[in-house]
Formats: sequence, structure tokens, C-alpha cells
Amino acid sequence: MSSQKDTGVVTFTAGEALEPWRRVRLSAATEKTVVYADAGEGADGITQMRAADTARVPVKLLKGGAGTYKVEAAGGISINAKVYGAAAGKVSETVSGEAVFKALEAASGSGSIIEAIEVAESGIGGGGAVGVDWQESVLDRLTTPGGSEVAGNRILVITAASGVFAGQEDSIAILEQDASWTFIAPTEGMATRVEAEDVLYFYDGSAWVGNAHIADPAACAGQTAVDPIADAAGITAGNPGACAGQTGVDPIADAAGITAGTPGAMAGITFTHSWNDSTDPSAAEGAAIIADLDAAKTAVDANKAEVDKLVTDITSAQAAIAANNTTIEATVDDAAALKTAVDANKAEIDKSVTDLTSAQAAIVANNTTIEATVDDVVALKTAIDANNAAIDSLLAQLAAVGFHAAS
Repeated sequence: MSSQKDTGVVTFTAGEALEPWRRVRLSAATEKTVVYADAGEGADGITQMRAADTARVPVKLLKGGAGTYKVEAAGGISINAKVYGAAAGKVSETVSGEAVFKALEAASGSGSIIEAIEVAESGIGGGGAVGVDWQESVLDRLTTPGGSEVAGNRILVITAASGVFAGQEDSIAILEQDASWTFIAPTEGMATRVEAEDVLYFYDGSAWVGNAHIADPAACAGQTAVDPIADAAGITAGNPGACAGQTGVDPIADAAGITAGTPGAMAGITFTHSWNDSTDPSAAEGAAIIADLDAAKTAVDANKAEVDKLVTDITSAQAAIAANNTTIEATVDDAAALKTAVDANKAEIDKSVTDLTSAQAAIVANNTTIEATVDDVVALKTAIDANNAAIDSLLAQLAAVGFHAAS
């Protein structure tokens, strides 16, 4: 679906490796893609930062800086085509008066809605500096306040924000006098310097992109861009070695007749870069830059080795944790089975205790009965003994009177 961007800085796809502050034009082959505008070619905008081939690159539009427009086509329109006014307020490739837009995308036919930009003037556009929506610098990029900020300090909130910064990723946080934080939501084209890193960051509409090579637009005000690669006749673009050590003071004016690949013919040349530095870096400076890059690469490689080792250790730890989890799960299962068995044994024991209690009660009752029977037997024996004594006394009395019991 076509979109409309209400800002003078629009993000495109780089159709080749691009440097900052260069003139670019829309690619005739690919939608919403920009490439360098060479000598004699009209430019549509100025790059705002360095970008690799196929990467996203912010471009300051030259014509008025009003952003892009959604327009309705009166017929088929090709990518990058100039379009003119047509009937009923539509636009068309058919020439009619002056061109009003350039198509960022193709239209399949009448009624298609496409995104377009105003037709830019030829050359490098209006005077003055080219820039972006610059914001005041921030202290650092953080997920949560550092704790030492004072009122007025600004922080660029990054991914995984927490605490008072939660949910404010990519916003600029400002500490107020009452110790509360306010947040500025990012918009495409914003840029700010992170003081802790001394790096400039540009918001491309989806993320903040760091680029230490972004220049201060104010420093470029009124300067004329010089592009020795695009404008020097006979010098092959993309082949800086062809000009190494060549002599001359103005490669733009004096380049005629210079043949690429013959550095001996121009030893010692010094010329102005398109990024407006005054001279080329010296050989010593270049060597120092290369040494720094080599050292950085070595550090990156070392860090990668440490990260790889850490990943291996984490993988091993994850495997050990998984094995431990399996053992723990098996132990939990065994414990559950043991508890089931213990519960069953407890039920049997409870039943046995009930039976023993009942038996004990019966024994106590029997003991009581036995004790009563013993008491009865003892009483009976006592009565028998008394009867026997009475009989013996009676027999003795009868014998005394001469009565004898029959044998």
C-alpha cells in the first residue's frame, strides 16, 4: 500500500554503497531506491549518512523538503517517471505543461494510488546547509536511568527498557525539575549525539542508527560540494588507486586527458573531498586509521571467540539442566509412587489399630467376667468349707452320744 511521509527527510533503499552528503537520484529500475546522481544528472535529494548497498539511507529531498505525496494516476506510470497534471486532478506520464511529480513506484493503470515526490531542480538543490531534524544531545543510551542525572539531562531509551523507562524504547527521556521523566517519541529524520559514545544517531523510521561520520550541517553552510570521482573526466569511479600520488591542484578543472591507471603521471595530487574536508588524509594518518581498524577487528574477533565459547558453555549448561530436569522428574515420579504405597500401608495400619482396639476391649470385658467368676468360685469354696465344718461338728456330736453312722 502506498504511503505519504510528511517530512523533508525520507528513507530509501541504497542502490549502491553511498557516502553522506552526496547527491542522489531515484533508480529507474527499482522502486524507492536511490543511486548517485552523476555529472549532468538531476538530483532528487542529498544523503544524510553513510549506507551500504541495499541498506536503508535517509535522504533530504531537494524540492521544498515537503516530504512525499500520495496521488491518483490517470493511467500506467513507470517507476521514476516525471508525471504531469491530468484531468479530474489525476496525474499522468503524458506531457502537459510542467512536470509536477516524480513517481516513487509504478502505477498499473487509472485509479492506482502511488507515492511521489516533487520534481527537484537540477544540480545540487537550494543553497544553505543540508541536514536533519537535529535534537539536543543525550548523555547516554540506557534501559533505565543511571541514577546520577540532574534536571534537564536527556537519555536515549533503548530496547529492554525497564522501570520508569518501560515501554518507551527509542524515545528521548528528559528529567524534569520535579524528578519526573517526560518522553519525546522519535520521528523519521530525527538525529542526536550520544555524549558517552561521541557518536551521532539518526532515526530512520524504525530504529536509531549510529554513524560516527555524520557531519554537523552548520559546518557545511555555504560550501560547494566537489565530487572528483563523478566530475573528473577520464577518472574511473570507484577506483581511488587510479589517482594515488597524482599531481595537480584541481582535479575538476585539470582532469582532462588524465587516464585512469597511470598514477605516475600525477604524483602528489591534493584535492577537496565531497564531504568538505580541506585535504586528503596523509599517509601516516591513513596508516593510523588502518592500524586502528585492524586493532578493532582483532578485538572484535577476540570478542567473537569469547561469545562463541560462552554460547558453547550455555549450550552445555542447558544440556546438563535438561538431564537434571529428567532426573528430578523421575525422582518426583518415584516419590509419588512411594507416597501412594505409604498411604496404602497407613490405611492397613489404621485398620489394624482399629481391630486391636476392638480386641483389647473384648479382652478387658472377658477379664471382668473371669474376675467375677473367680470371686463366685471363692465364695462357693468358702461356703463349702463352712458346710464341711458344720458336718464335721455334727458328726462329732453324734459320736459323743454313741451314735455312729452306718458303715
